[in-house]
Amino acid sequence: MKEKPHILVVEDDSHYLEFLTRTIEHDYRADVAEDGDQVLARLDQHSYDAILCDLRSPGLSGKELVHTIRERTDEETLLIVITGFEQDWSPVEATEAHIYFYLKKGEFSPRELRKVLKNGMDFRRERLEKRRYALQLEQLNEALERTVEERTHALCESEAKYRNLFQQSLVGIYTQLDGKILFVNDRLC
Repeated sequence: MKEKPHILVVEDDSHYLEFLTRTIEHDYRADVAEDGDQVLARLDQHSYDAILCDLRSPGLSGKELVHTIRERTDEETLLIVITGFEQDWSPVEATEAHIYFYLKKGEFSPRELRKVLKNGMDFRRERLEKRRYALQLEQLNEALERTVEERTHALCESEAKYRNLFQQSLVGIYTQLDGKILFVNDRLC
């Protein structure tokens, strides 16, 4: 059986925290954090596929919290902000912070949250796959460059041996193409 994606739910309101965890518990493994210190502790202990983050949590301001999360997680970790205050962040600030989705408390249903998470996990999976392919391509390219370098070196050594044999021969040697003499050694001269 495939392991469920791991999600950190950051919410200080116990009722809303229960709503969020019950909404996602069937399809995801959820850890919870109710303040900034708990978020930091969880991030030190685990890596997460996604983080549902209330911007107004005790301990760290919303922006500090998001920046801290971004510093401690990889770029493929989905960050979904849930807040009751529109003025918390502008769309430009949200984009710069690499927020995947922005939900307003009280304005989305459990079904909508599950859809956002499902789409996010699909998006994350595609990005991870692209990253994996890019890494494989980079490794293959490096191996190809090493092979070309090794073969070029071997070819240069072979050419040097051939040139030495050609020039040091005790008999005169020449090569011709279409009746034209291309190379002669010193002995023939």
